[in-house]
Amino acid sequence: MRALALGLAAALALGGAATADAEPPQEDEATAVDPAPANPAAEAEPAAAEAEPAAPAVGEDVDLLDRTLPCGARVLVARDDSLPVASVILALEHGSEDDPDDLPGLHHALAYQLLMGNRGTAPGGIQSMIQDAGGIAFLATGPAQTRFEALVPMTLLDELIIAEAGRFRAPTVTESLWKETLISARRDTARRRTASWPATAVAHGAAGLAHRPRGVPDELGKLEVAKIQAELASRARYEFATIVVVAPLPLEDTFAKIEAAMSDLPERPRRVPTRDVAPSGRTLEQAKAPGNTFVWAVPGDPAARLWADAWCETVSRQRRGKSEPKPNRVRCAFDDDPRRPTLTIRVRTPGDPSALLEARLQRLTGKGSRVLRGPRRRLQQMLTSENGTPLGLARRLAATAPAPTQTSIDAATGLAALEESPPDVTTVFPLERAVRVVAPGTAPTPANAPPAITAPTAETAPETASETEDPK
Repeated sequence: MRALALGLAAALALGGAATADAEPPQEDEATAVDPAPANPAAEAEPAAAEAEPAAPAVGEDVDLLDRTLPCGARVLVARDDSLPVASVILALEHGSEDDPDDLPGLHHALAYQLLMGNRGTAPGGIQSMIQDAGGIAFLATGPAQTRFEALVPMTLLDELIIAEAGRFRAPTVTESLWKETLISARRDTARRRTASWPATAVAHGAAGLAHRPRGVPDELGKLEVAKIQAELASRARYEFATIVVVAPLPLEDTFAKIEAAMSDLPERPRRVPTRDVAPSGRTLEQAKAPGNTFVWAVPGDPAARLWADAWCETVSRQRRGKSEPKPNRVRCAFDDDPRRPTLTIRVRTPGDPSALLEARLQRLTGKGSRVLRGPRRRLQQMLTSENGTPLGLARRLAATAPAPTQTSIDAATGLAALEESPPDVTTVFPLERAVRVVAPGTAPTPANAPPAITAPTAETAPETASETEDPK
């Protein structure tokens, strides 16, 4: 990962993401905007109210606080005594999925605009503060979440908490800073996934996922300052945000610092977009589709993500059966994401790919505990390693969903789920709920099958098949 001039790296997905360099923005005359929506309609943005988790008493068995502040921000606090450093993440539960259809790439660009400071911070000020103290900062954007991440010495913790508690307040917007923002955003490379974004959108039943996550179309450069201010005011809000702090301090002490920094924000109910999975089991015709590909939407909770990863590895390692046609190949790939993970299986066979895949999965039925032994051990080791570092743990916690009386790091990050019995493979890979991606004109036509969908052409597609990766 290449660090930017201000110590910032654009890591646009959780784990193994592409990065891009950017020049530090020049200071310019700032125009402040009020953090309240420009009009009452902004309050009506589709969102779901989260139930506020109960605040359990902190005792010996509690190693995680998960609470919601009166301003609507969710706060997760954990303790790590390994080093005198702290990790702070401000996660906004918005991403490219929430872009307007006429402005794809808006959230990606707004994330960079939020680096340009506000009425209390100069452009690039937070990044400079982190770097000057010997810390490092990251920007992570994706289809459903945007994160501002930092790892800093403990001496900077109080100042950084205050800075993140003010990042969304009256962001600085000028015409020159918006141009700098788009230059930086355009330097990010396209996010590579095994399943194309149109296929991901159909699999999850969420049309917004077809938006290109890192695209910066020319329309964004034509936006007026007033429009940018309005978009920031309605989207960069603390009732849509989660703050995660991992520090070598007692949990209540860390929480008190966050609570004090945000105590002057107006009371608001927490509102986050719903990320339900609504699979359709459709067939998608896509230009240059590489053979027969089956795509499943995976729920965004930690346990579902981990078990999907484990079963995917098992399917890829499965040996060919004696009765199967030759040659054939079945390979699975898991595109992990904190909110919109997707699992893809590509089948190459001279026979019926659905029949071959169904037979492969049936061979695994009832053998979960045995065949998942290796993948489960790998995931346990990976999670234990990540949870043992402040930044790794903070990233995992930022991906969790709120749960009443949640007090365990192992439960929140999914490590406890790996100790339980695994789900059946047919639960993870229900063939009737998969989206089948085929080349145009090759869609199967069973009697009761819904009509095939045609993906956008290469000229308009958010990401074509040629830009995706082979499953490994």
